[in-house]
Amino acid sequence: ATAQAQTTPAISRPSATLTVAESAGSVSIPLSIANPGTAASTVQVVLQAFGTATVGADFIYASTQTITFPAGATGSQTLTIPILDDAAAEETEYFVVRLLNPTNATVSATANDVLVYIRDNDTPAPVRAGNVALSLLQSYQTAPPFSGTTQINSAEISAFDASTKRLYVANSIGGKLDILSLTNPAAIAPVASINISSYGGINSVYVRNGLVACAIEGTNPQANGSVVFFDQNGVFLKQVTVGAMPDMITMSPDGRYVITANEGEPNAAYTTDPEGSVSVIDLQGGIASLTQANVTTATFTAYNSQAAALRTQGIRIYGGLAASPSTVAQDLEPEYVAVSANSQTAYITLQENNALAVLDLTTKQITSLRPLGFSDHTQPGRGLDASDQTADVLIANWPIKGMRLPDALAAFEVNGTPYLLTANEGDARDYSGFSEQVRLGATAYVLD
Repeated sequence: ATAQAQTTPAISRPSATLTVAESAGSVSIPLSIANPGTAASTVQVVLQAFGTATVGADFIYASTQTITFPAGATGSQTLTIPILDDAAAEETEYFVVRLLNPTNATVSATANDVLVYIRDNDTPAPVRAGNVALSLLQSYQTAPPFSGTTQINSAEISAFDASTKRLYVANSIGGKLDILSLTNPAAIAPVASINISSYGGINSVYVRNGLVACAIEGTNPQANGSVVFFDQNGVFLKQVTVGAMPDMITMSPDGRYVITANEGEPNAAYTTDPEGSVSVIDLQGGIASLTQANVTTATFTAYNSQAAALRTQGIRIYGGLAASPSTVAQDLEPEYVAVSANSQTAYITLQENNALAVLDLTTKQITSLRPLGFSDHTQPGRGLDASDQTADVLIANWPIKGMRLPDALAAFEVNGTPYLLTANEGDARDYSGFSEQVRLGATAYVLD
């Protein structure tokens, strides 16, 4: 007869995370064993020095626990940890235990932690003040969005003209500028649908007093784009060239300047990376006399020799391939523009770079780059849900700092003091030739 080799027992955790309500009284961690042996197997469950929950205040764990699987046992063994219900309104807290020092068994070195979330039950739900009442008047579908499973139309950016009571919608996937009448908001009516494809791809639209300006990227997105002007009925007026991939368009409060944020994103392989820029179109002479001579495109080439200094300041300069890194001007990607109340200064978010650019509209020159810093997620009120692997939304503090990476931007004044308001979307570059997105894990990305 042939003797069969004995397989070593393996002890495992139930999952990487568990969630327990603060009022539950306890949390149970069932441990499993595979290939139980003829002798007992044990494992220690050790509390780790990592977490925001406090022993004695949020849970009880006096000392390391040893879990024993009797010889031949196939069932699970459960560790029960008492949870304490305090009266403090706080964000989700957590602690970590680790399976260590097995005897007559093995434990995976990369799947031996259990992070236990304690979901707070003391934070009151916001009280509805009832100061604002919204009611749906009407919704409108500009065109069928899908043909089978293929999207054929969209409605991404809209701009409303109070003088004509018309809404202009950038239908980027359909390659159209859709015009709707809101004369009666309860009965939205179509006016026209303008085919934009002959100019390029529509990214954004702005309108004021019947003058419609569309930001158009080229058929080759890495080439220069354009701004195409239409009247209120969608009749073509003028077209001028701006920088690569104009993504957002706006107008100064005094109506003199139309400004585009030319994002200049690379192609998917990251083999072509155009420079980011900001184009300023001077309409002082009126739309009828507009020519290319009225367009100034402000670039960042003056900063190309300052990459190291910019990084030291906290501005992210990191794009391009290892063999051909991007210049500063290529790496900066203008996302959104806001203009000061006096129409003298434009502020531009550089989302991927976690920075803000300042443009003097008189000289049409970039005057400064400013880092936007980090949010300290250890601080109260700055928690985040750091995992997409849990079923619940668990806002907790973590020992990390997060970049703001703003998308949209607004400028306004209160009692003569100017303010900027940013929508800190967060973003990452993710192309076939370059990606900064990494899932954190013990085997994939070593943190310590």
